[in-house]
Amino acid sequence: MNVAATGTFSDENVANNKTVTLVSSYSGADAGNYTITGQTTATANITPLDVNLAGATGANKTYDTTASLPVGVSGYGSLSSAAASVLAADIAINGGLGLTGAPVYDSANAGNRTVQQGSVALTGSRAGNYRLVWSNGSGVIAQAPLTITANDDAKFYSEADTVGYNGVRYAGFVGGQTASTAGVLGGTLAITRDRTGLSGNDTQDSAGSYTGSLIASGVTSNNYAITFVAGNYTIAPVGQLLVKLQNITNT
Repeated sequence: MNVAATGTFSDENVANNKTVTLVSSYSGADAGNYTITGQTTATANITPLDVNLAGATGANKTYDTTASLPVGVSGYGSLSSAAASVLAADIAINGGLGLTGAPVYDSANAGNRTVQQGSVALTGSRAGNYRLVWSNGSGVIAQAPLTITANDDAKFYSEADTVGYNGVRYAGFVGGQTASTAGVLGGTLAITRDRTGLSGNDTQDSAGSYTGSLIASGVTSNNYAITFVAGNYTIAPVGQLLVKLQNITNT
């Protein structure tokens, strides 16, 4: 006697111990010799189908203190699966299967970065039937440009140069950072006066304007590409009025 049976799940959605309706048929020379009570139901599991999603490569931006990808960059490709036709059918259903959330860099700091899954997840009425398998992408966070300018300074002839001169000003900080924000800048700021062509003590330097002679240096940063700009120095003759204006720092 031969037995053939087919089973049909109650629905197609993922779950354990789902009811399976069985339909059996019997054939063979001896089939008529038996009164057969067939099994009408059974239980079985439907497990999620893996769908693959790769993080973007070449997802680049300039340092902005956040691990977010640039505005307008999704940060990933398209869903794929070994069961491509099944996946395509569910994506085609209005509200059936889609993606929500956003990937993130592995760090907010400048350098070569990994694009991680972040909050990316499947969404839609069919999302529960799938398991999202993410593979990391890559990108670069470039250093943000930062300009450090030595402030112009002045003194009267025969006076000694002031230690630190008139300081510096900054332009280019992002995300509310400043020169005093912990961890933003390294090194030690130094301001020196280029006395090329001069000799002797600085108190004996001739009165006049020395363009670009104040040199700032020594500051480093992992997240900022620093450009140093020289300041001007004036030595005023004794007895002349000397007016100093306040320098403004732009962040």
